[in-house]
Amino acid sequence: MFWLDCEYFSNLPGSDFMKRIAIKICKKYIFDDARLQINIAGSTRQEVMRVIWANPDRNMFKKAQDEIFKLLEADAYPKFIKSTEYDLMRKNIENSASSLTPSSSMSI
Repeated sequence: MFWLDCEYFSNLPGSDFMKRIAIKICKKYIFDDARLQINIAGSTRQEVMRVIWANPDRNMFKKAQDEIFKLLEADAYPKFIKSTEYDLMRKNIENSASSLTPSSSMSI
């Protein structure tokens, strides 16, 4: 969700609207009391906080996005690949794909 909110933010028109949306994103993910606080470096958090009150720009969340992506890539994704949920999903997809393949007994 954080990633998508940041992508939406980076495509916003107008600086006044950008500042309001940036504050909403920070309240949701960045501030110390954020309800869905993300795990980013303290220095990244401080930089976002500095920029939000000075002059928000389209790339202000880029470093935070990169950090979240690296965490997902290194931790969450490998765990998901090893999960039973992933294994069931993969098997369902394989079964669905094989049922869509024309059988050899069909004549064209």
